[in-house]
Amino acid sequence: MIRQDSLATARHGKVVGIFLSKDRMEALVESMELLTDPEFKKALKEHKSGKTKLHDVAELDAEMSA
Repeated sequence: MIRQDSLATARHGKVVGIFLSKDRMEALVESMELLTDPEFKKALKEHKSGKTKLHDVAELDAEMSA
């Protein structure tokens, strides 16, 4: 999928290269780094399976200051 911050080059109707913005490239590198972290992969798997509980930030702040 080519996004607004990307540019594809084609030769004879086939994409042969993609240019990415600096921000997009940094986001991709960050994603790759996260996906190599075993703790992150475990947390992501738990989240996708519905095992994580989401909390409202305001509630957490109230609990922490109590």
